[in-house]
Amino acid sequence: MAILRALAMLDVAAALLALMMWVAELGGWLVQLPSLRRLERHWHAIPQERWITLAAIPLVTVFGGILLSYGVNLLSDADGGRDLPGAFAVLLGFGLTAWYYARQAAGAFRRPTPKARNRALVADAAAALARRPPPDLRSREALRLALRRVNRLGERLAVADDGGWRDACRRERRWLVVLVAVVVGAPVLTLVLFAWRLVGGSPTRGLPGVVAMLTGIAVAGLLAMGSRRYRIRRERRLFGRELQQGSADLLGRMFDPTRGERVPASVLAEVAVTLRREYGSPAGAGHRPDPADGP
Repeated sequence: MAILRALAMLDVAAALLALMMWVAELGGWLVQLPSLRRLERHWHAIPQERWITLAAIPLVTVFGGILLSYGVNLLSDADGGRDLPGAFAVLLGFGLTAWYYARQAAGAFRRPTPKARNRALVADAAAALARRPPPDLRSREALRLALRRVNRLGERLAVADDGGWRDACRRERRWLVVLVAVVVGAPVLTLVLFAWRLVGGSPTRGLPGVVAMLTGIAVAGLLAMGSRRYRIRRERRLFGRELQQGSADLLGRMFDPTRGERVPASVLAEVAVTLRREYGSPAGAGHRPDPADGP
């Protein structure tokens, strides 16, 4: 009986965890809306220094101040008895703010995800190419190498495959794997215990409803992981195509005739139009004989 009670408590925790997983998964799918994807690209395109000074520092200051204020209010409560939560909130707010400012002062704080860093690199390259005067040859070569790396990364992501469920679980976060094991394993163990009691002849009231609920919890956890796998694979491929197209467009605008590279046809046509406009078309601009051919 004690085992059944413990499994019942574990099943309640598994149901709550399954609900949290589906809420998080719904949020992940909402981020894929076109308007939110454009907002995310715009956010990631902010330069590193502007992002730190105009976004990260104000946000950390606000959240750290909220935690400090909440902790001070708990410590100064007239009724008492809230010293421990207040001290914890004060330490958390102070620690978060001090940790961020220390890393930012040391120059060790960067964008939190590789997606933001790669998008910022493409945006910085586009801004550098649009700047007047254009960058020098050394800066252009550095931009070219960075864009080629981004282009190769986009090519790999656009055709990437997770290799099946086993490889996908191996690359997944350990805490998430443990959470899914609890969400799926607890109802399954309870169902096994119910089956053993039925074989032993012990009657159980309301068994169909309990079996349906436990089966639903396990299936919900598995479906949440399947949705997560499909969403991550879709996000990876869309991001790869985005990087591939953006870097290819910028690489097409970068050329240097002194290195023997082929000049785009659109640039040659523009040069020809400019020459005709400035100097006019020469009379009888037909075939000119080669002087080496002789009289």
